[in-house]
Amino acid sequence: MADSKQMPPAKRTNLGAQLKPFAEQGELRLQQCLSCQQFVYPPREVCGHCLSGELSWEACPAEGQVLARVDLHNSFEPFYAEQLPWVLLSVKLDAGPVVYAHSSSHAGLEDSGLEVEALEIESKANSGDRVTLSLQLDEAEAPVFVAQPLK
Repeated sequence: MADSKQMPPAKRTNLGAQLKPFAEQGELRLQQCLSCQQFVYPPREVCGHCLSGELSWEACPAEGQVLARVDLHNSFEPFYAEQLPWVLLSVKLDAGPVVYAHSSSHAGLEDSGLEVEALEIESKANSGDRVTLSLQLDEAEAPVFVAQPLK
């Protein structure tokens, strides 16, 4: 009998999949335009600021501010449906881009074998709060951003 454990969605675009090696190394890297020096997210083929095609994966400062918090209470994805409510944060990195981040206290990340500190971000993270991001692999081995309160 096959294992019936639900897994998070693993599909990523070809460009998004390029984040996986950095997540495996625990490095927060984003594309940076070699022409205008802006960090770019989501991954793309040309810079959204100056339209240069010269993008390189570079280490990105990890701190940012929570713009919004969403508590998901319904999901069509079986993995998330089993763990509701699921907290997502939109975070504006100090380096510029806005990313969507998961909480590190969800079982889907704690059980991934990574050394992840269990946090109570669900009750703490709100609009305006400062957080630090990391790039990690979830249970499906897909790269995801994880937010932790700034210490």
